[in-house]
Amino acid sequence: MKKFLALVGVYALPAMVSAQSLSVSGGLDGFMANFSTFLGKLVPIIIALVIIFYLWETFQYFWGDEDKKKVAKKTMWEGIIVIAVIISIWGLVAFIQNSFGLSNSNVSNVNSINSLVPKQ
Repeated sequence: MKKFLALVGVYALPAMVSAQSLSVSGGLDGFMANFSTFLGKLVPIIIALVIIFYLWETFQYFWGDEDKKKVAKKTMWEGIIVIAVIISIWGLVAFIQNSFGLSNSNVSNVNSINSLVPKQ
């Protein structure tokens, strides 16, 4: 299972970070915009993986032997907590972005961070 997830991650990573285009423009602003886009695509993937793992543990609980049931029960509770924390943090970040009028598209429109770095 770990090899499969690693293989999927290796092949999906370039598409998630839009690595098909090799031009890097915008300096630090462009990097922050790309990083924000990457995180925006990564969070739903992490949530999906956690839910798949939770469902796997649910199957282990119902159809496994006694030792697997004990471990699966503990892991299922941990999975519920992890899902709740991830979605809560994701919602809190979205709420803060909407409250202050921030979004991924506005990252490059904000005053340039490069202006804070002294020119040589």
